[in-house]
Amino acid sequence: MVRQMSSPSSNDVSQRFAAIRAHPLCRNTMNSGNPYMEPGQAVIQDISLMAGWLESLEACFREIEALPAVEWPTIHQIKEKFGQPCVRYSGGSGAARGAIERYLAQCTTRCQVCGAVAECRIIEGWHALLCDSHEALANQARMATMEKSWLGEDNAEERAK
Repeated sequence: MVRQMSSPSSNDVSQRFAAIRAHPLCRNTMNSGNPYMEPGQAVIQDISLMAGWLESLEACFREIEALPAVEWPTIHQIKEKFGQPCVRYSGGSGAARGAIERYLAQCTTRCQVCGAVAECRIIEGWHALLCDSHEALANQARMATMEKSWLGEDNAEERAK
């Protein structure tokens, strides 16, 4: 059974993430290797990534859907780690693993917020794949936070007098 993902033009990101969580790739199958789970039970533990990589993830799922179901992997986790996408999965054919590897490779040059061309940036010790504009926003937020901590909340009231 092939299930269609939300169209890439969909603007409701939360619905798109919900479609991924409910997708058959994120459900227990006979080849998931976990005998303690019922077939069809959700196995995905975590999806924690931003919308910038969502379109590529949907394309990856569509590519895997085109394969016979016996070749599908079981997806356990999709996240960002050290500014890079990370997918934890079990099983699947070489073609399915190749689709996941292509997804990971595509995302390593894309802003995790908006999908534009990006570089890995380190902000406050956190690695993030950000485009120039999202790096600027992150730096502005960092400076605002630093100013508050340097001046202290109480000092702000005294300066206003």
